[in-house]
Amino acid sequence: MREAYHVLEKKIESLPLKLTGQNVRHYKQLAIKGVYICPYCEAQLIVKYGEMREIHFSHKQSEACLESRTAEKAEKKYRNQTVRESEAHKTFVDIFIDELNVASKTNRNVRVDYGYRAKKELNYFPDIWLKINNNEIAMSVVTNVSANEDPTLAKDIKKRHKYFIENGMHPVWFIESKELAIEKEKQSIVLWEVEESIALKTKEDKKWEEDLKTIATDLSFFNLYNYTPSMHRLNINVQSLYYVHSSDGGISISIYRFLKDRSIKPFRAFLLGEGYDIPFSKALVINEGRLNLSNPIIDKKNREDFIAHYNSLVKQHQENERIKKEYEEQQRRELSKKKHVEQQQRNERDRNRALEEKIKKQKREEMQKNLNTLLEKAKDYLANIPFENYSEAQLWSKQSMFISDFKIKYMKGKYLNIDIDKFTFKMEQLIAEQFVAKQPLRKVKQQKLKEEMLAIVEKEFNKKSLDYLKKNTLATDPYISIPLFENMLTKLSNYAKKANWKFRVTDWIDRSDIGQCLINIINEREKTEGQELRRKLEQEQLEKNRLCDEIKDMQQVEGVQLVENVDELRNSDFKKIKEQHKFVLKLYEKKTRLSLF
Repeated sequence: MREAYHVLEKKIESLPLKLTGQNVRHYKQLAIKGVYICPYCEAQLIVKYGEMREIHFSHKQSEACLESRTAEKAEKKYRNQTVRESEAHKTFVDIFIDELNVASKTNRNVRVDYGYRAKKELNYFPDIWLKINNNEIAMSVVTNVSANEDPTLAKDIKKRHKYFIENGMHPVWFIESKELAIEKEKQSIVLWEVEESIALKTKEDKKWEEDLKTIATDLSFFNLYNYTPSMHRLNINVQSLYYVHSSDGGISISIYRFLKDRSIKPFRAFLLGEGYDIPFSKALVINEGRLNLSNPIIDKKNREDFIAHYNSLVKQHQENERIKKEYEEQQRRELSKKKHVEQQQRNERDRNRALEEKIKKQKREEMQKNLNTLLEKAKDYLANIPFENYSEAQLWSKQSMFISDFKIKYMKGKYLNIDIDKFTFKMEQLIAEQFVAKQPLRKVKQQKLKEEMLAIVEKEFNKKSLDYLKKNTLATDPYISIPLFENMLTKLSNYAKKANWKFRVTDWIDRSDIGQCLINIINEREKTEGQELRRKLEQEQLEKNRLCDEIKDMQQVEGVQLVENVDELRNSDFKKIKEQHKFVLKLYEKKTRLSLF
């Protein structure tokens, strides 16, 4: 076993785990000199150390007493139970024991010991066993929690917690402060499953619950703290966690109270206040048969501060909501005003468009009325023109002159806003109708004379006139320009005088006949010219091929290589090929004469 009763100090001491060889010899000599005895049978103990087993106490006789064997077995079981803990675990436990021993010296109703010593028969041991009057407390410290071990360790701690209660002990858990994780901006604390398992409910927690019920009625309570709850319905369940940490001032305990919320991984709770620290010695003070584990004065102040802060947040929230509503109302008013202005602008544009359309309609009606009036006057004006006394050419010339004169005579002042193009088109229709109505019906003789005169046109028209025609006539239009038409009429009239014709040329032929005839002449001559051009190009290509073949043959003579690629030369200009042929021929003749000598 590793523990023995020190007869001088009159207390049980444990052997250190790591010792040098010299220290081992010192402990052996202390045991030989009778410093250590068995705490159960009071027999003198010796110290042993070997390769198979670390330093330990042993009875001088071959067999230890039953009590020591039971104690050694319990100690071994406890060491296996705490093998996963960090090095700080033993330090915390020893300090707890020292503080509680001080309290036990001044209070006969307090007993304290290591759990495996006080309750050797248990399957699970608390780190510290504390008895106050008839109340037994199982105190344990948890360290070295990791993500991989957390679920397994949580199950083990729940099992131990339940086991301690079944064996008449009240469990109290402490956890190393490095496991603490807080989201200050969200007023939350994120927990391991182990932390969620060891949380306690104390008298102060119940006071927190009573105060919270006065201000928290539903889940909207959390909105003020930027905290998103996981619970579906508000359930006020306040618990506490005790975090142990060391500093320059010694060991202290941080107390954090929270409103339990999320019960699945990752575990989270709503933090009540910021927590507070109390010195280790004050936390373990025994009052009225209980461990202190809190400072009621600080807890009361924290509750009051929390409620005051909550009321301040409510007022701030109400003020923000008021400002937000005012801003939204202002935005709505501005938007409504903007829409009203835009609607007025649209209405104004619609009115302007309607007015413009009305004015345009009135103008169109006025223009149509003026046009109808002018056309009526034009009909009367045309009725007085003796068309039978005019030739066709004169009639067409009269048409242009008539329209110009009529515009000058009748379109001054009030008639200036009529559609001129439409009026001109209508006037031309009227003139054509008048001309057709007064045209003599001599179709048979007219057709024969047309054929004779068109034959004359085809015969007499020269290339110069054709070029002029191309420049002054649309190819798709059978009508030709008036100057060219009058020129042709003059030629036909002169021919008719020589032939002693008894009628006017313009009575029997119109622009469309002459125009179509001239276009036919153009197409036929262009076709003929195209055929001649193709024949010329074909002859030229044959000549180019002949010259290139001769160049190719002549270059077979040594020293006559002037053209690198004869095939490319075939596509060159005919003049260039002739020049190349001339140079090659001269060089060829020179080389040939030299070869004769």
